[in-house]
Amino acid sequence: MQVWSRLVRGPAKYGSYFYEEGVDSYQKVGKTCRQREHFHIMAKYLLNSCCFFLETLGAGVWVGALATFGYAVAAPVFRNLPSVTQAGHITALVLHRINLMETVAAGMMVGAAVVFLLQKDQRTPVRIAKSVIVGLMTASFLYYGVSMMNRIEHLRTVEIKNFDQFEESTRVARDEFDQLHKRYTLFAKANLFLGLGFLLLSGCERRSS
Repeated sequence: MQVWSRLVRGPAKYGSYFYEEGVDSYQKVGKTCRQREHFHIMAKYLLNSCCFFLETLGAGVWVGALATFGYAVAAPVFRNLPSVTQAGHITALVLHRINLMETVAAGMMVGAAVVFLLQKDQRTPVRIAKSVIVGLMTASFLYYGVSMMNRIEHLRTVEIKNFDQFEESTRVARDEFDQLHKRYTLFAKANLFLGLGFLLLSGCERRSS
């Protein structure tokens, strides 16, 4: 039962808006505020769950792509095709697709990391470690997947062209190609293990939560 019906400003814990002073109205405003608070909590939970799914999916795709390329594509192609030039051409086509998958995966992981780091209560040691791994993986990919890859492709298609016959004029280009290829493989392997570490931390984070 209402005692009086005078509009006054609500208390701070219920926000800065007016309500009709009285027993029933006071309880109604409190219930509305609790519903809004519950909605914000649920929205935050859904956002974090979605971001956790996206970053885990991105890490899984990244690790899977690198492992598949190294084990199921590059090695069998070079072992079974009679022409090294032809094997290199096929491998390069597949590698471009792999790089595209890595780009999408990096975008998913970086986006999720930003969302989590913007939330103060999410900046746990595990989350910070995961964000550092995402930064390292992305920086590494930009180096070997963009800068280094462009140079390798230029050497392969412009300066060397034929890998089946050695020519003295292409010695310098071949030496540079071999060095870049070894470096590329090293950085790709590093990202593979970083991705596995990221997934391991995700498992620990999920279990602790």
